[in-house]
Amino acid sequence: MATNEAEPKHTSSLVLAKRDKAKRTIAAEVIPIFLEKGYDNTTIKDIENATGMKVGSIYNLFEDKYDILRECFVVIYGSAFDLSREQFDSNADVVSALAFPLALELLAVSSNKKIAQIIDEGHRSRNIMLEIHRMKCEWIMSFSDFASIPIKKDDVRRNMLAVVGELGSFASDYRYNPHKGYSKELKVLLKTFCALFDLPMENIDAVVEATVNKLTLEYIPMIINRFLVSTENIKDE
Repeated sequence: MATNEAEPKHTSSLVLAKRDKAKRTIAAEVIPIFLEKGYDNTTIKDIENATGMKVGSIYNLFEDKYDILRECFVVIYGSAFDLSREQFDSNADVVSALAFPLALELLAVSSNKKIAQIIDEGHRSRNIMLEIHRMKCEWIMSFSDFASIPIKKDDVRRNMLAVVGELGSFASDYRYNPHKGYSKELKVLLKTFCALFDLPMENIDAVVEATVNKLTLEYIPMIINRFLVSTENIKDE
């Protein structure tokens, strides 16, 4: 007997791609507002004004303001890891390679209280923290010398949770107790990483010094320009 029940509908890949692009476009437009006003002081009205969208359309794409923040983290961290990939190939020393994106994040939170607030808010959100954690795990597992370590992927994920959690505590400290400089915190993070994965620590001081000098002398303008270019590219896709 024929039935009137509708066939189950599946969202096409094209629709999903358009939805993802719309979310990234909104994130690219909202990031400057978060940086200017801080996460707490940014209202949905601010987001409406920045994007030209009504609140109903915004919430058709996002669950809440935290979900918008999560997409902002995807855009910003994706740009940071793209920049990091240009500095290291798969044969690079994994400790130096990990130090670079960690230092980018510490540089950001130590240079601006509002950035520290945003990153701290991100680390307080489980969904955002897990996204950060996933990207960092993918980064370190892409290096050949790390692949030689006899450790299961689940153990990598568990160990990296400790590194990401420690980084989150530093972001919170910079938010509520602003101070310049981040070499001490970077050294602590690298020591934690090496201890968890049983890697030698004798070169950590040299890695920290080289990384801090590199970012201070060469990469601040590049980071700013890269972020601006990446957000414009998202809007123009």
